Amino acid sequence: MAGSNQDERFSTSVPSSLAVTGTYAIDSVGRGTMNLTNGATYIFYMIAASGAGGSPIATLQESASASDSSSVRHGMLVQQSGLPSTANPLSGSYALILGGHTSGKEEDIVGQLTANASGSFTSGTLDINSFGVTTGATGEAVTGTFAAISSNGRGVMTLNPTSDNRILVLYFVSPTQALIMSTDTTRLAVGSVYKQF
Repeated sequence: MAGSNQDERFSTSVPSSLAVTGTYAIDSVGRGTMNLTNGATYIFYMIAASGAGGSPIATLQESASASDSSSVRHGMLVQQSGLPSTANPLSGSYALILGGHTSGKEEDIVGQLTANASGSFTSGTLDINSFGVTTGATGEAVTGTFAAISSNGRGVMTLNPTSDNRILVLYFVSPTQALIMSTDTTRLAVGSVYKQF
């Protein structure tokens, strides 16, 4: 595997933009193994040879190992294609979905953001549902900012709803989709941003 980057989220820290290399092998039925230089080992099953438009190409699960017995990771491998301009990656209307945990309780967010070509979310609305809260934040106004992305599709965006700020790292899969993850130590949340129109 050629060099790449990853962001990880632990209970008390958020290592960011870590350089990762490794090796992989795939057998005749599409089952693969991946060994990364950070010590993580994964098993994956191929879905397709390529994943145009952000479609997953493989399911992925961390395998149990003595060097990393304290975490369980799973997900999808998604092939990046046609990354947006690194200077102004977001422009127009985007739908957002984000789910995870905050303060040990589940929290789910859906919303819409309008971005300009100057690094700002000029308007948007979030609907937030938190476990144990009888009245969620419905139609909460949000603004924010985003930074220029790197050549590998990684960027950072900050959302400023009235409840509290959220800093998210994102990796573009294509010009119309990015995977996102919270970066503060009080939240564990992942999701996606999709271009609407």
